[in-house]
Amino acid sequence: AVPWLSTDWVLEQLGNERNTAVLNYISFINDGLDEGHRKEFHHGSFEGRALGDDSFVQHALLQAEQPYIPATTINNILDLLCREYTISREELKTPGRRQPFSHVRAVSAWLVTQYSHLQLKELGDVLKRDLSGLSHAARRLELEANVNGELKKRLDGLKENVDKSVSQA
Repeated sequence: AVPWLSTDWVLEQLGNERNTAVLNYISFINDGLDEGHRKEFHHGSFEGRALGDDSFVQHALLQAEQPYIPATTINNILDLLCREYTISREELKTPGRRQPFSHVRAVSAWLVTQYSHLQLKELGDVLKRDLSGLSHAARRLELEANVNGELKKRLDGLKENVDKSVSQA
């Protein structure tokens, strides 16, 4: 048993006796298995593993003796990339495949795919790009990084910088 986890209230909602409550809980969970992916349970603080505002998550993780690492955002990623490549967000939104803008968009898409709580659709909304194009760009970049050690090192370094910038914020 986890000392900070309270189960009594939930069990009370499911039955008067513990055995009945546990069986009702199992039935409740099994009934929901066919619902598939529900976005509201894979979104939020700490990459969806804890739901609640930042102060609640920080307190819960402290109680569980786990480090609190704030979740990065699309804005964190874009801010860092704009600084790294000395370009503006407006330039990232320009149409076409002009370099270095298309490369930076591909890097931003790849970075978004590295965080389970971020979505390419949101990046697409910010950059005025379609989801399919960003997805293909991220995949192409990852495939290229698999055979190009320098690119792989650069991408890993950028991800590390994103993580550092968020934990220092």
